[in-house]
Amino acid sequence: MDDRDWLAEARQLLSEAAGTNDNAPVADAYAQQRRTFLDRLQGYLVAQGEPVEAAFRAEVQRLYGKPSLEFMDDRQLRAVLSRFNHLLRMARVLAATPVRR
Repeated sequence: MDDRDWLAEARQLLSEAAGTNDNAPVADAYAQQRRTFLDRLQGYLVAQGEPVEAAFRAEVQRLYGKPSLEFMDDRQLRAVLSRFNHLLRMARVLAATPVRR
């Protein structure tokens, strides 16, 4: 049986290929990308108007107990955006639907 540590070898090859074993640049780039996304989301909400922004904050507050997005992990953020996007589309469809009497 081979006594080689394949996991250690794989890590070594990956670190050599990347030139470093430090994940800080990747983490910094990810954090910057997340900040940019949150800034764009805030800009979108402001552009949609105060009622939409207030409804979004209320939905986040209802689901997670805080009106802020910064504390959320990516999974939570994706879930709340997907849910709110669906609610916003339904509200727009219902607003455009004539009232039947």
